[in-house]
Amino acid sequence: MTTPIKYIGRKPSYTDFVNGSKLTFTPGQTRDIPDDSLAAKFLRQIDIFTHGEPEQAEPKPVKAEGPPKDDTEKLLKDVQKEKDDILKKDTERNDLVNQIRSMDKSQLDILANDRWGQKLNAKLSLENARAKVLQFVDQYGAA
Repeated sequence: MTTPIKYIGRKPSYTDFVNGSKLTFTPGQTRDIPDDSLAAKFLRQIDIFTHGEPEQAEPKPVKAEGPPKDDTEKLLKDVQKEKDDILKKDTERNDLVNQIRSMDKSQLDILANDRWGQKLNAKLSLENARAKVLQFVDQYGAA
């Protein structure tokens, strides 16, 4: 079940970063929000959103297929995909950091050389070598 939400704000456009949906609204625009909890979050902002009128189903044209009128579901799926990608990258980074914390000095040197082409100073202590490799992770990324 979708909930129609109408933008009644003053600004010429509104992009939702508060609820994390990244949906963009124009004045008077009504979007069908498929997630009831997200719709409830929008409706809490009483100066910006109100219940909209459900759109009437129009007969589909036989010959020409136009773009869908309401792209809300596609935009929400795209945002969820972005969140999943960020979560995956964070998980990969955290796994690498945990591996680094259990490596000895020779393994750290091999990792730094293989991944980032960096040589560790042989005079570094184990803790300083770990700190240096963690700096490489922050600087160059986990990949």
